[in-house]
Amino acid sequence: FFFQAEDGIRDFCLSRGLGDVYKRQVHGHAHLKRIGVDPIMYAQDWFMTVFTSTLHFNLVVRIIDAMLSEGMKILYRAALAILIRSQPALMAARNNEAAIGLIKRYKETDDDGFMETAFKINLSRKELQKYEAEYAASLRK
Repeated sequence: FFFQAEDGIRDFCLSRGLGDVYKRQVHGHAHLKRIGVDPIMYAQDWFMTVFTSTLHFNLVVRIIDAMLSEGMKILYRAALAILIRSQPALMAARNNEAAIGLIKRYKETDDDGFMETAFKINLSRKELQKYEAEYAASLRK
């Protein structure tokens, strides 16, 4: 139980961080917020499975390879790339069920384009350290 609770706290902090970065990076953030979509509704699954529940094997391997060289930053970038690349469909979603369904059924066919989108996302280590510190502080409580 302790490990599940700890994972939940970590995933909440990562998801909150994703939401903060998403506000800056993607114009559709306000629409998703308006229809009641919160990053914890989809990002927890992505982070816990390192995207194996959403992306195909070859793309997951590329993400893991990038994670070995740049650390956790690629997880945020991959999550944002999914949101950016599915933004037109998400903007048409009328409610949170439709939007979450689109996010969970996301399929990528252009691995190179996906990775290019991910690596174009401006994300600083300082930002990530802020969310890591938030997670560490939550463990001390």
